Amino acid sequence: AVIGGLLMGYGAYGSDLEKRMIDYSRRNLDWLSANHPGLPAFQLEAGDATTHTWSPLPQLVAAEGYLGKPFTTTPRPETLAQTIFECNTIIRKALTNLAAQLPSGTRFCLAVPAWSVNGKISHLPLIDQLPRLGYNTVDFERTGGQPLLYHRPDQIVARQLLVITMK
Repeated sequence: AVIGGLLMGYGAYGSDLEKRMIDYSRRNLDWLSANHPGLPAFQLEAGDATTHTWSPLPQLVAAEGYLGKPFTTTPRPETLAQTIFECNTIIRKALTNLAAQLPSGTRFCLAVPAWSVNGKISHLPLIDQLPRLGYNTVDFERTGGQPLLYHRPDQIVARQLLVITMK
């Protein structure tokens, strides 16, 4: 998301819980800056999205939430339920933290996990709770009201793209 924002002319602010992911991103962004002079400024820092304070505050957010375990085989129902619970809890806490910091109208594009198991898609429960968390959902124009999911046919963990705005 940071690279895409920079290439589109936006200043970028990236954070991740894992310092090593910040280090990887910094190396990628240093290469990008050396090969594309004149990119806007960027800032990277390690931080837990459930408690982090962003400064300066972003004007828009493009992020990927915690995806949980990278299943390579069909999980047992109780394992899937636990993973959904964990992902839902972490992402809900992050959205609650952001809601306390960002002004009304701030726009998000957020990738959250969904799971494709035996032809059935399981979504995060928090998607139905977004209005209570302080967010409005924005429907995609070309999906006929259906969620926008992407994953390979053999992949269990999918990504559901959400566009939301702060109330």
